[in-house]
Amino acid sequence: MSATGLDIALPRHARSLPRFDAWSASSIVCFCLALIPIVAIPLPGASAGFATGADHLSFVDLFGLPLLLLLLYRARLPDSMSLLFALSFLACAWISMVNVGDLGRATLRVLRLCFIYSPFLLALSLQWTVQGAERALRVFWWSGLIGIVIGFLIYWFIGAVREQQQALFLKNGLGYVFRAGGQLGNSGGFSHLITSWAMIALSLYWIGLRRLSAAQIAVTLAVLVYGVVITASRNSLLQIGLALMFTTLFVARSHRRSAGQMLVTVALVISLVALLLPLIAVITDSEVLRATMSRFGLGDDDRSIAHSIRFQNWAGLLDQLGWNLLGIGYKQTLALTGLNVDNAYLRIFLELGVAGLTFFLLLWGSIQLQLLGSRSPDAMVRRYKAAAAGLAMGELGRMFFSDTFTMYLSTPSVMVMLAIALRLRSSDTGDVRR
Repeated sequence: MSATGLDIALPRHARSLPRFDAWSASSIVCFCLALIPIVAIPLPGASAGFATGADHLSFVDLFGLPLLLLLLYRARLPDSMSLLFALSFLACAWISMVNVGDLGRATLRVLRLCFIYSPFLLALSLQWTVQGAERALRVFWWSGLIGIVIGFLIYWFIGAVREQQQALFLKNGLGYVFRAGGQLGNSGGFSHLITSWAMIALSLYWIGLRRLSAAQIAVTLAVLVYGVVITASRNSLLQIGLALMFTTLFVARSHRRSAGQMLVTVALVISLVALLLPLIAVITDSEVLRATMSRFGLGDDDRSIAHSIRFQNWAGLLDQLGWNLLGIGYKQTLALTGLNVDNAYLRIFLELGVAGLTFFLLLWGSIQLQLLGSRSPDAMVRRYKAAAAGLAMGELGRMFFSDTFTMYLSTPSVMVMLAIALRLRSSDTGDVRR
């Protein structure tokens, strides 16, 4: 962009400030991707201590406000329905606070929710080329891997960060084992980081751009399979299945010549996973493996999703809270009922009201319509957008059994990748421009 063009783009009050071009902004997005999965700083909380579980400061807590200020400074938001729906959804979170008594803590929670989506809003304000998308994927593959390995190390050498959340009870009163919980001691959050990282790598980096090396594919699949086993996450299986299935369908739809390659790719993934499973079983503690198999419905003590207490909790929540136009207040369900929701759609309906759920669904619906409706003449751009739509289907499916929209070590990166896909254009130049 020329200097004259940039001056016109900036608001009058900012023209005297140092220029901040789009390449620099895209570098900020990559900076976010580099640190989001890693930055989790334990703070002394009510339980006072890392080993027993404490509150954490995350990347979005430290940098969310500067990112929002940067977005305002740029003052050039795209004409995007996704942007409008995202901002409306966040506004509903603020409006829901009218029903909250303790505004101090509630305000911090809503601020964190806004900060979770701030990297998405910034990435959505840019246009991205294939080269820029590849750069972002490369950064996230390494940072996500580092964040996951940190979680593995905690699991191996420290143990449970939050014992109650990570306990996985064995049958017939034989005690319990601990699931891996990552830096936060949250097995659901850690499994979401692992699965989303792997699906982004496989769907976007490998299928979308075809630029993931054989070594990276092997590492990604090994980490994914091992991570699913030690987190005992049934939601991960749902997310993986939906993401792979819809990525295959959408990419084949976008480019018919890719249909045969897609079938070969999926067959290769399944074959590699089948080869990795015996190895993972050998290196995994036998009690953990037995408990995980039972949780997946593969043992004689079935704790599969069909027998989950989530369904009873959902019915109880609806009976106790009913529905409220403005919601009961963001993050208030557990305090009021003592029940975990474990369903993003129900949680938003109860806490942010009908309007909050409506705008949330409109946000994801607009994302999918834009990705699947791409008419780009560049086949790679169409394939990448189709793969991103498949990735989104995995996230949408997981939300039925998990509050992923609030997970600050994983969700911001997923949303950034979707924003990049939404704004991806043909690679007619080597840099990222507006």
